[in-house]
Amino acid sequence: MPPAAGPKLGPEGPGKVRSTSPAIYKRNQEALEASLRERIRTPQATPGHFARLAALEMEKAQLDGDLAHADAALALLDEAEKKFPGDEAVGARRAAIQAHLHRFGEAIAYWKQRLAAKPDDARIQNTLGDLYWNTGRYLDGARLLALPLPEPLSHEDWAQRAHIAFVTGDPDNADQLLRRAYAAYDDVHPMVLAWIDFLRGHVRLRTGRWAEARAFFAAATDRLPDYIVAAEHLAETELLLGNVDAALKLYDDIVKRTRLPEFIAARGEALRAKGDAPGAEAALLEADREWKARLAKHPHAWAAHAIGFWLDDKPDPAEAAKWAKLNLEVRRDAMSLLQAARALAPTDPAQARLLVGEAARSPLRYDEYFEALGHAHAALGEPDKARQAFARAAKYNPRVEVPAEPAAAK
Repeated sequence: MPPAAGPKLGPEGPGKVRSTSPAIYKRNQEALEASLRERIRTPQATPGHFARLAALEMEKAQLDGDLAHADAALALLDEAEKKFPGDEAVGARRAAIQAHLHRFGEAIAYWKQRLAAKPDDARIQNTLGDLYWNTGRYLDGARLLALPLPEPLSHEDWAQRAHIAFVTGDPDNADQLLRRAYAAYDDVHPMVLAWIDFLRGHVRLRTGRWAEARAFFAAATDRLPDYIVAAEHLAETELLLGNVDAALKLYDDIVKRTRLPEFIAARGEALRAKGDAPGAEAALLEADREWKARLAKHPHAWAAHAIGFWLDDKPDPAEAAKWAKLNLEVRRDAMSLLQAARALAPTDPAQARLLVGEAARSPLRYDEYFEALGHAHAALGEPDKARQAFARAAKYNPRVEVPAEPAAAK
């Protein structure tokens, strides 16, 4: 891992292949949903109808980030399980949603059971390997992910390989693999093509190529304006490029469409850059309330995202430590370990050092990993180690802000 990328494929910029227009896509999705909802109430209903309807709910979640869609999808699958006990399509869809909600233990248990019944199934091996990797079981994950998959590989297969390449320190190979993902997709679904453009933009964002990243995020947003994560990354990139008014206009629209606290806080950053300190503080208070409301409903799903808010945006060591500990109950990937180390450093430095040591044994090698490592060392009062980590982050992303003298947390 990662495999060789092969020859370059596709244009240097965002893909130019046409996709279904946003308006037609939306009408098609609405018509399909209405049809499926009618079908599941008839004697001709099949497990596939329920699984497909649940997939539509999750596509909505991918667009707007609202986990209520995931709850609705699980309710549909609960109903399907009662009617069609043990159906594999229903079980696989449920496990995917459980993973989305960071209920990794349930998803892993399901796929382990499936693998026991079909020990040579390459797709099951790959799915389980992906779950292991994302929960910090890197050696187990890499072993399964290295096993051959049936040809031809799908766009999702190439994107998975691109992710591994990127986080293990090879962003150029990651972009090559994303080009192959683009080449492997031969349909016109705007969500898929926008997603690939978004991923290619993310590679550029994290390697300091902000103008290039903006082009990819803009392309993804043009394909699908409702794709809120792409729109937010476009706003983030505009802000990084110093285009404060453009960023704020985007953030205003994003926050009107979604109440996601990450984006409310990001809008606060744009307001601060504009010189509106009271507006920025009000945004942080609003984000704080939204985080707490969402964590009350889906604690494990949101914990990893919320920790950073209480570490950086609106510092609250007790709140950060609370959610960092909860997050480690479901995953021990390197980034979660380093967040927890930083949160626990002021009150339990011995435990924090153990977490840093565990994270350092991971194969991760990219800018955000080394930034997180630097902040953890700084929180532990280890400025030399912090400087070294920030310098390594800058090798992957020259635009990383390297603190002149990282200070320990008070």
